[in-house]
Amino acid sequence: EYEASIKPWRELYFDLASFAKFVTLFSIYHDSGSYSILEKHLAAALNRDVYVPLSLTNASVPRGLTTKEFIPAMADKVQQLQLSEFAAILAMAKATWYIKPWIGFTTYSETRKSTWREGVSLDWVKCEPYLKAPTPEHAVLFWYGIFAGDYWDLLD
Repeated sequence: EYEASIKPWRELYFDLASFAKFVTLFSIYHDSGSYSILEKHLAAALNRDVYVPLSLTNASVPRGLTTKEFIPAMADKVQQLQLSEFAAILAMAKATWYIKPWIGFTTYSETRKSTWREGVSLDWVKCEPYLKAPTPEHAVLFWYGIFAGDYWDLLD
């Protein structure tokens, strides 16, 4: 019921914000099974042009992005396990072609995790000075999860 009632407002917000001009959300997956889950989420996404699949291993789509393109060591399975999702941050830091002012990351399992064990929380008051500061380089402000059960219950 909540999702159905909020969807028109989200669509309006995404249209007004023109997110695709300012940000790409690289959607992380690691095999064909996780890509098929991601594909379903992307098909239902409100602002589909914001999302770009990014494989931590081999691409499951033709001409798909992989972390191995930017970090050749990611071909090693041990490296993949050690870096996990952080490989995406390191890889995209090397993507000289990416010129949008914002960059974001999500995973194929984001919707499951948001009601399972974690959720991302942003303190916009602390971020605002960094977001307004003129800087020629990309900066990662934070990346963390909250292990507190259902994220939406936590917000309530």
